Amino acid sequence: MIPELDPMMSARIAKDPQAASRPIRAIDEIVNYVRRQLYADHAGITLIRGRKLATVASTDGLVAWADVLQYELGDGPCRDRSWEGQTLLASDLTTEARWPRWAPRITALGIGSVLAAELTGKHGRRRGSINVYWNQRRTFTADDIALVNFFARRATIALAGSVDNAGH
Repeated sequence: MIPELDPMMSARIAKDPQAASRPIRAIDEIVNYVRRQLYADHAGITLIRGRKLATVASTDGLVAWADVLQYELGDGPCRDRSWEGQTLLASDLTTEARWPRWAPRITALGIGSVLAAELTGKHGRRRGSINVYWNQRRTFTADDIALVNFFARRATIALAGSVDNAGH
């Protein structure tokens, strides 16, 4: 079952921010809120910047490090979701074969599961991904997937003003 959303937070997240300073604060709120709503340990947002990926929001340094490993190794879920689209989940990273270089390194840091959804901008253009991590292995539900996709859409809206207008 999807946790009940805080109406005040939902209204702020759903709003399309126009001020240049608000999108960054909005995505910070989104990553923290999705982490709490999914009872996750960590969350972050990765954006496509030209031909590279960049972490633009994270709940902590472990997310930033997990992302750096993915960028350096060319291997991992936020990298795949940002470039390839669709929602991705890995319930047990200790047995994950899709990322043979990244998964062992991230499990050694204490991460057990990941759920990632793409951020899609205007005309279906891929923008990046929202990535949620759990220290323990987790079995994902349809509600978990629906919720991460809901927040991916909200992050895309929050970023539209600053990123689209900046030409990224």
